[in-house]
Amino acid sequence: MDRKALEKAGFFRAFTIVFETDRISGAGAPNRFFVPYEIGENQTISVKPIGVTQIASLTESEGFKESEFFSYLQNARAWNLDGDELTLSTVDSKGAKATLIFAGE
Repeated sequence: MDRKALEKAGFFRAFTIVFETDRISGAGAPNRFFVPYEIGENQTISVKPIGVTQIASLTESEGFKESEFFSYLQNARAWNLDGDELTLSTVDSKGAKATLIFAGE
């Protein structure tokens, strides 16, 4: 899902990510999340079970659901940082490869 398309649909602060020393936090749409992670050798990442707030959503973005975002994040296996762009390599629920790309502000 393209960030500009999300903003056009009114989802300005959806699907964000912040890395801290030992955990990741951020926002889905509308819930906030937090999760411990570990960095391994060769730019691997292991994401532990995700904790999520339980805010009921009045609307949901078309084309990219919050539950899909959390699933992709949970299944992340590798990362790459190029300038201010973070790429997480992951898989969907059926095992198909996917990529999450986050750009710094």
